[in-house]
Amino acid sequence: MDPWVKAVAKYSDGLNETEKTLLKSSTAADLVATVKIAEHAHGSGSKVGNLVKKIQPLVAAIEQYGTALDVLSNANGIQAAQQFSAYFVKLLEMLEHIGDVLPRYGTYSVLFSKREPLQNALCSTYLQIITFCMDARRILAKRKRRSFLGSLWKPFDQEFGDTLAELRRFRRLVEEEARVAYMIESKEEMTESAQERIKMEEERKLAEESRKVISVIRTEADTRASSENLTSIKKWIRGRSCAVELADLKENHLPGTCEWILGRDEVSEWLQQDQMRTLWVIGIPGCGKSVAFSRLLTHLDEQAVDNFYFMFRASDQERNTTSSVVRSWLIQILEKLPDNAPTFNRFMQGNEYRSGTMNEVTYLFLQLLDTIHPCTFAIDALDECADRAQFLRLLPNIIRRHKLVQRMPMKPADIATDINLYISHRLAAEFGTLSDDLKSRIRERLADCQGMFLCVKLMLDHLHSQTTVEELLDALNQLPIGLDATYDSILKAINALPKPRRLLAHKILLWVTIARRPLSVAEIRTMLAIRPGNRFLDENKLVINTEATIPAVCMPLLETRSGRISTVHFTVHQYLERYLEENRILHEVTADYGVKAFQSGHQLAAAFNRPSIAF
Repeated sequence: MDPWVKAVAKYSDGLNETEKTLLKSSTAADLVATVKIAEHAHGSGSKVGNLVKKIQPLVAAIEQYGTALDVLSNANGIQAAQQFSAYFVKLLEMLEHIGDVLPRYGTYSVLFSKREPLQNALCSTYLQIITFCMDARRILAKRKRRSFLGSLWKPFDQEFGDTLAELRRFRRLVEEEARVAYMIESKEEMTESAQERIKMEEERKLAEESRKVISVIRTEADTRASSENLTSIKKWIRGRSCAVELADLKENHLPGTCEWILGRDEVSEWLQQDQMRTLWVIGIPGCGKSVAFSRLLTHLDEQAVDNFYFMFRASDQERNTTSSVVRSWLIQILEKLPDNAPTFNRFMQGNEYRSGTMNEVTYLFLQLLDTIHPCTFAIDALDECADRAQFLRLLPNIIRRHKLVQRMPMKPADIATDINLYISHRLAAEFGTLSDDLKSRIRERLADCQGMFLCVKLMLDHLHSQTTVEELLDALNQLPIGLDATYDSILKAINALPKPRRLLAHKILLWVTIARRPLSVAEIRTMLAIRPGNRFLDENKLVINTEATIPAVCMPLLETRSGRISTVHFTVHQYLERYLEENRILHEVTADYGVKAFQSGHQLAAAFNRPSIAF
């Protein structure tokens, strides 16, 4: 309950009916009128001058609080008090003081409405104020004549001393409770504010987490859709990646070799000058051009230069045409510059369920050349391209805005330095038990390889396969000079094997040579076991431990990369094509397969009646 209302109710409990009626019927206007009469009677110079001005705060308070203080507005009481200025002045001063503090108490009541101690103190203070006013009215209403009153009235302080003391005590109590309530309220507000900040921060974090989750979901959906779109585009392009082959080259790169290519003036100028669009790297077969090519690509990656590469391979019909290089470059552009996917989609639209034709992918490539930022395009082994003239017609469109790496002349001195590093590495790693003198003889013998890295590799492989020092010395004395002579020597050793092993080697070399693409070890194993016309595979004819058997009978002519078998070099493939045309070799192979003769890989595949094998 409001403390004022509560105080009025408490005081009303002690009134008779007449007093209760008077309490309810009095108004603030009566008090103002009576004070004006008193002010007129005493004049402006009186001690009670400007009474209306002095009493105005109390009048305003009365109008705010209601009629509970209007007990003083009884005209008889005020008029009686007018006869005794001292009492009247003190009464007015008290009423003026009460009028000053009541608004502040009302503010306390509203601000700290939930603070019970303060509300109780206000109620007690209001009760004392009402008591004071009613006592003053009662005294003033009973005194009619000055002589009578003068003999009966006590001094003002004695008459109202107890009430005034209580008013002062309750005033201090109210102010103290208000101060405590303010401190408590401030602390509670601070606590509530801190809690609100914590709550707001938690809500902010929750909202942020929700936004993140939504963002992740949207990103995953977009990524999924983008991934599916990229997959569809790649299927339409049907391009062959050379990443595995490039990774193999980088893995086989011996640290310290091929650094000469970065120091060549031609390379520095090509890297720095935009007008130099083409870099050609030229060298004899087997001199290490492909490894040098991979070193240059590594340098471009280190310089954050977007580059797209391709490696022609004559032995792989999926990588020996202009169509194959264009399709591979398109795949790389899509992967490195995915923002161009809309361009791909426009070309693919309506043709998602088939592969793009050569004309379609070429036109798409030409469009992209004009839209993507300047990049570098790199090619290895252009001499192995089956339709080189068609690629050369495409070349001007590339170098108009972009740079092209192909080949440049390789100096014998550069190659010799790298070959010496390679020989030292192999001798230390694989021939550590040999004497220094024998190692020197090997190094001197390999110096006749005429700058051919491949020839050095094959010779070292051959020497490493020897089981005794005596065999190694004999092989060293018989080492051939030149690639063809080296291949002759290797095939001579194969032909000296027992017939089952010799036949197995020739069959493996035949399959690797006529296949349209590099075959996996599992495919080779199956092909060696099947017989033309048989509908079922005889598992008893499968080669045991194929991974070890193939190197034992065919190395070092063949190599296995990423599970697929191919010739170690293009020149080996060319040599085997000529070698396998000899009637003696073919007769032995056809006799084993149970066929009279065949003229091509296509005819051999048809003879096997296995359409799932492509040749």
